[in-house]
Order: sequence, then structure tokens, then C-alpha cells
Amino acid sequence: MRLYGTEDILPMWTADMDFRCPEPMIEAFQKRVDHGIFGYTQRDEKYFTIILSWLARRFNWTLPREAVCWSPPGVIPALNFLLDILTAPGDGVIIHMPNYSSLFDIVSAKGRTLVTTDLLKTDDGYSIDFADFEAKVAKFKPKVLILCSPHNPTGRVWTHEELTRLCDICIENDVWVISDEVHCDLLRSGVVHTPIGSIPSIAQKCVTMMAPNKTFNVAGLASSSVFIENQWLMGEYRKALSMIATTLDNVFATIAIDVLYGHPGCEQWLDGVNEYIEGNIDYALSFIAENLPDIWVKKPEGTYLLWLDFGKLGLSGESLKDFLIKEAKLGLIYGNEFGQDCDSFARMNMACVRATVVEAMQRLKGAIERR
Repeated sequence: MRLYGTEDILPMWTADMDFRCPEPMIEAFQKRVDHGIFGYTQRDEKYFTIILSWLARRFNWTLPREAVCWSPPGVIPALNFLLDILTAPGDGVIIHMPNYSSLFDIVSAKGRTLVTTDLLKTDDGYSIDFADFEAKVAKFKPKVLILCSPHNPTGRVWTHEELTRLCDICIENDVWVISDEVHCDLLRSGVVHTPIGSIPSIAQKCVTMMAPNKTFNVAGLASSSVFIENQWLMGEYRKALSMIATTLDNVFATIAIDVLYGHPGCEQWLDGVNEYIEGNIDYALSFIAENLPDIWVKKPEGTYLLWLDFGKLGLSGESLKDFLIKEAKLGLIYGNEFGQDCDSFARMNMACVRATVVEAMQRLKGAIERR
């Protein structure tokens, strides 16, 4: 009711899952609840061992221990600290569009100059417009690139070649890279995610941010990891954490990190979830191709989000909102939250039971047919 003005809506909007979290974590939480004491806590050496093992196992990325830190509130607070360190008011910060609104809203909110470069949309999906990116970097001389990888909302997983080319431009123009990689564990079969920090050329001029939030459906625990190989930047970042007493952690977040990244059952859970989500996505894409050909969509390589374009149906802005809420009875996120030129788009969450996807497709089909 609060978001859409009615209760008869099928909610498929926010980026979390409908799936119960892994049982090993729930059991560990219950054990701690039975302990009955929830005092101050900090991540210990086990945290570093588990995180580094996860990076090596899942991404073939080897890091020194001193390159690992955290931001207990989450990735966006970490981005806030980093922009304070790397930029001053008025400095340029460049970002690809469309994009997750929190990543570009923070730039303007902090008094920095937002520089945008549009992704190229073709029949095959989205790609980086390197010519435009390089031209914008040369013209506006931004201090930082904020990268979303895998990309939200399009679902692109940037290839090693694309990232290397992007990094080369940044290095040549003295641009730092801050990469939000919270969807990095949610990939389609055969797709490989490359952490930005694993590219040797940019390792000393980048920050990689990850979290269990999307991976294991624990966004409410607000705990993320930050990887910085540059010793100066890591020192400044740790000082920023200390100044507002964020060196302490949430006791349950600490337990969650240990179990989610360290228990084999949780990794099996993730593999199963990825397989199930891909089944949901494949079902939706097949249904749309057969029954709703005027809706543009491409299979996302990562995330659990579908980026749908209703432009061929003559729907955008308020007309699209009215259609989705009043006719299709679907609660999605509207495209204008991701950029000014996305009025005909909506983002749909596929991390749900198959029956929800089936119902959503039927609602779309029925609403379009009634038009």
C-alpha cells in the first residue's frame, strides 16, 4: 500500500530474495541467541582467512591480508567514505548510465560533479561506449569512476577484456576506480565475474566492494567487505572508519560472514539458488518471446533482475506506472529511478518461487491483451 497505493499487487521490486537463508547460518544464530549476550564484537583473524579463501575459490583472486577491510553499515557508506578521501567538492565523478540510483545520487549529494556516460543499447544487449567514456574523461577530468559490476539494472557481467580496456583509460587519465560488486556471486551458468582489483594494471588505483547481502539474502545484516591494495588509501579509509566508530561490528553479521563464506552447505545453497534463478529467468524469457514480443529484454548474465523495455507498447513514464499497477497488478521498480532516459523501462526481480514468475507473466499477458 505504501509504495503502490493498493494491496492487490504482486511485489517483484526490491533487490532481495524470497528464499529462506542457508540453514547453517540460522543454526549459528540460534546458538548465539541461546548464549544470551550480545556485546561489542570485532571481526577476528578467522574473518580474513574465510574472505581470502572465498575470493581465491570463487574468483581465482589472491590478495594480501592487509588489503582486506570492511564497512559494517554497507557498500554505500563505504562509498561515502571513499569519495571524501579521493575527491573534493566540485570534483568530477563519472558513472555509466543507466545505473543503480544510490551510486549516482551520492555524488550530487556530496557536492561533486556528476559526469555520465551512456551504455550502448543494441538488439544484443548493453555494452560500454568506450569512445564516449574516453571523451568524457578527457573533457571533464573526473577523479573517480564508480563502476557497477555486475551491472544493475542491465545484468551485464563485464568481461575481463572490457574491464582491462576501461582500466587502461582510467590509468592514462589518473582516474581512481571504485567498484560496487555486491551481485558478483549471482551469475548464470558459464559466466565468469572478474573483480576489478584482480586486474594487475589497476590494482593500486582501485577499490573493490563486496557483501553477502545479495548473495545469501542477508541485506538486513548490513555488512560488507572492502578490498584496497593501495597502502595509503587503506590507511585513510581505516582512519575514516575509526572517526565514527565503525571499527566495531554487528555480532550477528560477524557470525554470518564466518558461516556463509566458510560452511560448505552455504556454498551449495548458493549454487542451488543460482540454478533456480536461471530457471526462472529462462522461463520468463521464453514466455516473453512467445507471448509478449513487443517487450524488449535480454538474458542477464548476472544479478537476479530483468530489465524490461515497454517502449514498443507505447508505455513510458506515468502511463507505464498506471499500466503496471492498475492493469497488470505488478509491483516493479520504474526505469526513471535508474536514469533520465529510462522512462519506458521497469526492473523485475526473479529471485522468487517459480509460481510467482508464472503468475507475473500471466498478469502481463492478460493486461496487454486487454489493451
